[in-house]
Amino acid sequence: MGIKVDTKGLEEDILKYMKTFSKAYAKEGSKQITKKAQSCIEMFYRDYTPKYYDRTYDLKNNSYVPYYHDNGKAYYGGVRITADFMSPYYSGGIMNHTYTEPIIIAQLAWHGWHGDPTGYNGRFEPIRTTPPLDVLTDFVHNKSFLDLMYKHADNVATKQKYKYLDIK
Repeated sequence: MGIKVDTKGLEEDILKYMKTFSKAYAKEGSKQITKKAQSCIEMFYRDYTPKYYDRTYDLKNNSYVPYYHDNGKAYYGGVRITADFMSPYYSGGIMNHTYTEPIIIAQLAWHGWHGDPTGYNGRFEPIRTTPPLDVLTDFVHNKSFLDLMYKHADNVATKQKYKYLDIK
C-alpha cells in the first residue's frame, strides 16, 4: 500500500506563496523607501536655512522617483535618486548669470551639501549637513525595516487560499 502525494499541487501552492510574498515585499518596500526618501530631503531642508540663495524646492519635488518592477518572474522596488526631472539652478546677477546642472545639485544635496559648489564667487562656502543619502541607506539596511517588510509580505501571502498549504 503506497501513499500518493499531489506534489504538483503542493508545488503550485508554494510557488503561489513565494510569488505573492515577493510582490508584496517589493511593492511595500517601494512605498516605504520612497516615504523615507521624502522625509530625508525634508530633513535636509530643515537642517539649513539659506542665507545667500533662494530655494527652488526642485530637489524636494523632483529628485527621487519610486519604482516597482514585475515581469512575472522577478519583483523588486525602491526609489531612484535622479536629477532627470530637475531644472538647472541659475545664480548670479544680470551681468554674471551662471547656472549649475541639475545632476550637480542633486549629487551635492543628497550627500549633504547646501549651496553652489563654487561658493558664489568665492564669497560663501557651501554648508554641509547630514547627508540624506546616508540616512536613507541606513534605513534600507536596518534590520527592523527588513523585518517589517518580511512580516508585511508574509501576512499578505498567508491570507491567500491554498489547496494544500495550511499556513497559520
